[in-house]
Amino acid sequence: MAETFIFASFAVLTSGLMCIIETPGAYFNTIKRTVKYLCPADIVPPYIEVDLSELDVGQKLLMRDLKVHPALKLLQSPDQPICNIIGSRAPEQKKGK
Repeated sequence: MAETFIFASFAVLTSGLMCIIETPGAYFNTIKRTVKYLCPADIVPPYIEVDLSELDVGQKLLMRDLKVHPALKLLQSPDQPICNIIGSRAPEQKKGK
């Protein structure tokens, strides 16, 4: 009997943003909230959790960095960013007349 596969979109849940707390002016930028996989019908996680505690200001998390079951096949570009941590925003310059 052939194995059944399904297309699924999973929410990305993040944890561990210590560098935001430790770096004044740094902020977390979400780029993608969901990711799409082809997965066996018997291996369907409810969501994908990522620990960002190892990321520092200026770094980003890519699709290929996600830790998922090896049977899941990513349906998006592995080089696509999910999120990044950006340093302090530059103050807005005053507009001249």
